[in-house]
Amino acid sequence: MRILVDENIPNLTVDKLRAMGHDVLDIPGTVRQGMFDDELWPLAQTEQRMLVTTDKGFSEHRDEPHYGLLVVRLRQPNEQRIHARNSWRRSGSSRSASGPVCSSSCATRCRVP
Repeated sequence: MRILVDENIPNLTVDKLRAMGHDVLDIPGTVRQGMFDDELWPLAQTEQRMLVTTDKGFSEHRDEPHYGLLVVRLRQPNEQRIHARNSWRRSGSSRSASGPVCSSSCATRCRVP
């Protein structure tokens, strides 16, 4: 799966996704570090990648066509809790997502427009 991770996703999660064989584009440490959210969403779409973020503002794109969206929502986020919330149980999927996946402290929801 092609994935773009926002700067707020811990390296532990990025490493785990790569170890599972996913093609992960990580923003920190690149010339794109610090890019604005309104630049990140088009990058994910242009590169046909699912976006993984803790920024709930991206949920405004849920009704647009996209390649997948995982919004991790926790009451008190930190690196370990973000990584633990993303259990990444499904691996090797080559299908593009047709709707956002939203994860909160209560549930994980998949929505297909």
